[in-house]
Amino acid sequence: MIFRLSTSLVVLFMGTFLALPVLAQDELAKKATWETPNPDRIRQQFSAWLTERKADELSVAKVETLLSNENIELGGDILESVSEAIAVVEPKLAATVASVRGQRIGIEKPDLAVMEDESLDPLARNNVALLVGRWMAQNAFYDEASKLLSSLKTNDVFDPGSLLFYQAMVQHRLYEKDQCLKTIDRLFENERTLPRRFVQVSRLMQMDIRSMKAESLDHAARMMDDINRRISLYRSGTKVIGQEKKVIDMLDKIIEELEKQQQQQQGSSTNPSSPMQDSRIAGGKGDGQAQSKNFGEGGEWG
Repeated sequence: MIFRLSTSLVVLFMGTFLALPVLAQDELAKKATWETPNPDRIRQQFSAWLTERKADELSVAKVETLLSNENIELGGDILESVSEAIAVVEPKLAATVASVRGQRIGIEKPDLAVMEDESLDPLARNNVALLVGRWMAQNAFYDEASKLLSSLKTNDVFDPGSLLFYQAMVQHRLYEKDQCLKTIDRLFENERTLPRRFVQVSRLMQMDIRSMKAESLDHAARMMDDINRRISLYRSGTKVIGQEKKVIDMLDKIIEELEKQQQQQQGSSTNPSSPMQDSRIAGGKGDGQAQSKNFGEGGEWG
């Protein structure tokens, strides 16, 4: 009886101990402010949307293919598949989706007017806005990407992980340090569901921007890089002029601080901290007279 009771206690203890990691994971999951919808939920929402739009059978079949498990499972490009499915049913957004496939040509960028069309269903407009924002972030249109992505929330889109990642990327490139760190922290709330590339790049961005100090030489170099980016896009308006003035002021301040440090170092070297207390003749055993020595002709030193 005693043996059975002890065994039961051990089993109970081991079960509780093994359950602790699961409980800890559940607790962490509860704290997450966002989650990635599973494929079934995505298909359910699309099904309701297609019914509301009275889509024809051919369009429904195309959407079902695009939203198959192979395309929207973990690790797949959910945003790409969802946007293409939207383009099948919503002609107003079809041209926009097509325009952001591939790299940019010159300084051309997609027309954003359609993103302000209130007649579009939020499901369609928000997810395509994320697709366009991603393209802009990847092609150095950081200001436009910032405006577009900052207007979206994680529950507005089917791929909230991509939204947070590209928000952080744009904030990093525009040197919005505090906001970038907050966005990365939020992104890592569901780290296990993220693509590996998102995790690795986000770690690098986090370490890089944490080390940046305002008004430092590093900060000035980053701003100069951003100025070059804007000029390459043929943007040399008041914002660029303002940035250039700020960089010059920053460099002047850095140079002034370095000169002050140099003067302080020179002052400390010419004024020793512990001089001889009293003036006196140094002692010694010699009589202070140097003996002359004949080296002869052709003599050498040493």
